Amino acid sequence: MTQLHDKRSIVAVDPTPYGLTYVFFEDGQLMDWATFRRNGEGDERAILDRIIGGTAADVVVFEDPRAPGARRYARIRVLLQALATHARKRGIEVRLVPRQDIRASWKTRGVMNKQAVAAAIAERLPELRPFVPPHRKNTMREDDRVHIFDAASLALYAFGEPRDGFAR
Repeated sequence: MTQLHDKRSIVAVDPTPYGLTYVFFEDGQLMDWATFRRNGEGDERAILDRIIGGTAADVVVFEDPRAPGARRYARIRVLLQALATHARKRGIEVRLVPRQDIRASWKTRGVMNKQAVAAAIAERLPELRPFVPPHRKNTMREDDRVHIFDAASLALYAFGEPRDGFAR
């Protein structure tokens, strides 16, 4: 099982169309994951506060919305920046990871799509195996469970074992 080499409390957060998904590592071990749905516009900061409060996070990892090649809608880019600023104001270290770098890292291993990434992450983090989404056809919308693996990929890329080729 893959562990993070950093032993601090690490939370990786991925925004979804309806809220925030997070994965939480403590002492290098995967401890928790969940999706919180927002009740209204701007509720994401309150959700982040709930996540940080429930995990006592030392570090929060987000996708870097300003990275070259970032493919997020403007609303999500603004949200990611606002969440990072909010976490910093709370005194929490923020790590921003370019999504394009994560994709490139997976592609060097021959992992080309989100379902394959989810399966590869589940091999490293067996607790997530039941959540690997089925292969989707082009006409199907993205399975909501994919966001768990998007968040996990942020943490693995930022803090994974160097021998796995993830840690920077």
